[in-house]
Amino acid sequence: MITPKTPPKRSRYRGLLWKILIFDILMRLTPPLTFIALSVTGVALYKSAPPETKSKAKATFNSIRTKLSDWLRPEDTEEEIEEYEFQEDGEMEQQVQEAQDRDDPDDKFYPPESV
Repeated sequence: MITPKTPPKRSRYRGLLWKILIFDILMRLTPPLTFIALSVTGVALYKSAPPETKSKAKATFNSIRTKLSDWLRPEDTEEEIEEYEFQEDGEMEQQVQEAQDRDDPDDKFYPPESV
């Protein structure tokens, strides 16, 4: 008696792998999707963490958020900075010129090359 061949079982992970591949392509093409994926991962890690870790994570998130808000709106936190005006004979400009002369003494005192 001949037993019929059974068709090979389709891998149950094939669909998941295709979805991951497509999601990876989209994340590489669109950076905002990467931020969404990272934030979803962070929320999932936070929800599954023990209580001691949650308090440390919450403090870290608050610190990152305040640093980002300071970076995005620096005019609210910084004092007004004076405008700089270039002066040919100014003290700072002379110091820079002297430093350049000290660092690169060559080619200053030689006559120009003739062709």
